[in-house]
Amino acid sequence: MEKVRTFLAVDFGMFYQKELARLVGALRWKVQGVRWGDPSKVHLTLHFFGEVSPEELASAEEGIRRALFGICPMEIFLRGVDVFPSMRAPRVFWVGLGGDIEGLDKLKQSLDRELSAKGFLIEPRPFKPHLTIGRAKGRSGGEIPETLRAFEVSRIFRACELILYRSDLSRGGAVHTPIRVFPVGGG
Repeated sequence: MEKVRTFLAVDFGMFYQKELARLVGALRWKVQGVRWGDPSKVHLTLHFFGEVSPEELASAEEGIRRALFGICPMEIFLRGVDVFPSMRAPRVFWVGLGGDIEGLDKLKQSLDRELSAKGFLIEPRPFKPHLTIGRAKGRSGGEIPETLRAFEVSRIFRACELILYRSDLSRGGAVHTPIRVFPVGGG
């Protein structure tokens, strides 16, 4: 059987679509040379698996189920706009999260422990929970105004499930198809 490109995420769906659409609309005027994402497709990536075989996928699913034992749903909200790696050379534009960041950290540590035990590579960089809203096409120009950097939406999103996605790359961008949904805390 063929390998599939996969990742595990918290999906926000349409929950913050209006707020993110307004933010991206404002950023388009201030920052050029960026491919802005669709606000209805934002997600918090918890683990990128890359290309995996059906056997590896089954192993990943088992690791995810084990990692979720004792994890409770998390209440989070949008807080701040920033870039990776730096403002001088921005490549990824993102919105940060507030709320139960400690719970997200605990979830990420549990996932890393269980998936590492299954032989999956773990991201070596520190976990920085964020939603990617744009990627530089090359050298981007313009500054993110302080008023937009302080962006915050206090409406609470309850993260009560994780979704394992298949990601197919195409000319129009990646197409994400849910493979499996994992409830968090029985939620």
